[in-house]
Amino acid sequence: MKGNRVIEEDDTGQTAAIDAWILAVLQRGGVKVHRARDGALNLIDVPQKWAAIVDALSAGIHAAARGKELPEITVAEPKPKAKKR
Repeated sequence: MKGNRVIEEDDTGQTAAIDAWILAVLQRGGVKVHRARDGALNLIDVPQKWAAIVDALSAGIHAAARGKELPEITVAEPKPKAKKR
């Protein structure tokens, strides 16, 4: 996941609390996570598409906490599965 997207007018305590909550949810769910020096959460042994989903959810949570518009969804839609014969 990308860093916590701190913006100048952010309440750093709120940003840290949100990031800690996201980290706790992932860890409780059994996801292996490492926090990088820049604050980014690195999901370990997780398919890239799930890392992108978690990152998009994190961006939305931070935007909502700021009272801002939710970001565009950047996660690709799944490809339709082929029908079995």
